[in-house]
Amino acid sequence: MSGYSRAGATCLVLAPVAGVVSALVGTPVSGKAADLASTFTDHATAARTGLAINAIAATLLLGGIVWFAMACSHRAGRLAVVGGTLGVLGMLAVLFDDAVHISGSLVVDGLSADQAKTALEPLTSGGVFAVGPLSELGDLGIILLAVAALRLGLPRWAAAVLCVGVVGEGIGFAAGSRYLVAAGFALTAVGAAMVVRTAFIGAALPIPVMRQRADQPV
Repeated sequence: MSGYSRAGATCLVLAPVAGVVSALVGTPVSGKAADLASTFTDHATAARTGLAINAIAATLLLGGIVWFAMACSHRAGRLAVVGGTLGVLGMLAVLFDDAVHISGSLVVDGLSADQAKTALEPLTSGGVFAVGPLSELGDLGIILLAVAALRLGLPRWAAAVLCVGVVGEGIGFAAGSRYLVAAGFALTAVGAAMVVRTAFIGAALPIPVMRQRADQPV
């Protein structure tokens, strides 16, 4: 494996670990002005910290998805391209969403909840936060890459864990449950680790190992 490949694989594994930390440290944010105002005025430090760590996780996952797609490209080209493209678009949406939320929290710093709500309403009603749902493209992209990784030799249970993990993250974010989000990220980390292990083993065996028949001489 080249240094680039090792870096990409490391990003893929570290990203969900950072996601677990962001979920447990931060405070869930909402797309409603009233909820955002309450969060940014009562739990500003926790919200900003969680958003910042989540942005780091998204950045790491962006690099990890690129590596994941390249690792699958020689066995499942179309799935790798589609999955990688959707994954990258989804992570870019997450980064934009986190940046806007952090900016919003800084804008209302020192304001009362009512004043913060008034200041945030133009952002929420104007659709600036609407890019958030596009992050679901990232989940779909990772699921497609998990399917593609089956052709690399990824065990089915590992692909299932990876898919359940990303779906769990999405449900957790939608429900505003930090523990469900953290559990989803933890499952994603397990699946990502198995993807890396499978890819590294495959790279160490450039010649396909064929199962010998019982009557075939060694």
